Amino acid sequence: MLNDKTLIEQCLKGDEKSQKRLYDKYSSTLMGVCYRYAKNVEDAEDILQEAFIKIFTSMYQFRHEGSFEGWMKRVTVTTSLNYMNHNKQIKESLTLDSMAYEVPPHAEEASIRLSGKDLMDCIQTLPVGYKAVLNLFAIEGFSHREIAEMLDISEGTSRSQYARAKALLAVRILEQNKILIPTQKLG
Repeated sequence: MLNDKTLIEQCLKGDEKSQKRLYDKYSSTLMGVCYRYAKNVEDAEDILQEAFIKIFTSMYQFRHEGSFEGWMKRVTVTTSLNYMNHNKQIKESLTLDSMAYEVPPHAEEASIRLSGKDLMDCIQTLPVGYKAVLNLFAIEGFSHREIAEMLDISEGTSRSQYARAKALLAVRILEQNKILIPTQKLG
């Protein structure tokens, strides 16, 4: 198996076999990134295709400072956000909900019992804006200031959307585990 540096060099020369190898090596990882932001598998596949086009056309910009996989993930996250912004999914979702959510009791214990797939399924049920902020902050590690810039929202909106996303995710986890939630319906 060729290392990334060799693959990059060959891809930059337009070698289709190397492009295919690179795609085969990273497509499942990057599909996971796309799916975290997309509404469904079909959208995630579209985003993945766009991301690889951007990766191949901008590969010359990779400076070999840090991992190539990390650079590709960043391109994929940006592509995901652009896709969602183009379809006005994030902005609409961030402005729709003004309810305050609180993390219900027993949520932490319930999350421990979930499989990775079940947790991903719970995340997929979140509104698009919540899901985007949750992914950007908790998974990708961006600051609220960076998220605000990416999504063209205020830093306070990013913080509140993250808090709401966590609380609503906790509700979904409890529902997944069939744990009764106190009488107040949270979403």
